[in-house]
Amino acid sequence: MNRKIVILAVLCVVFILTTLGSVIYYNSVIDELNAELNSQVVSRANLVIDDLNVEDDRGGGLGNNLHIYGRVYNTGEKNAYNAYLHIVAFNAEGEAIDSFYGFGGVVAGMFLGLDFRLDYTGSPLEVWSIMPIWTDELAMPMNSTLSD
Repeated sequence: MNRKIVILAVLCVVFILTTLGSVIYYNSVIDELNAELNSQVVSRANLVIDDLNVEDDRGGGLGNNLHIYGRVYNTGEKNAYNAYLHIVAFNAEGEAIDSFYGFGGVVAGMFLGLDFRLDYTGSPLEVWSIMPIWTDELAMPMNSTLSD
């Protein structure tokens, strides 16, 4: 009987030590992957919309328009290229605006002031969404070529 208890105790200790070793190993693998992911994220561009004002302007002789003004910050470590805002707005009739506003790019650590209007027809806007989109590399237009 004592021999069975000793064997069971030894097996339990082996199991615990094996499990503990596996946990320590996989925690180190996860830490390495997190460090690699963080280094990739930090070394990229990151556009953040701040101080953004959006007004449904329905008067003043300009017709109905969505007036958007504020700043876009690049909080990343690299320049943002081919940047634009994708603006979608809805009124009672449905989708009133689905438009893109391009502004070229933003240097790392800097901001760009924006002030523009998008015309639309119909009833007042009820909801809108504005999303910054960009690339981390300068892309050439599809129909362009480099010349020497």
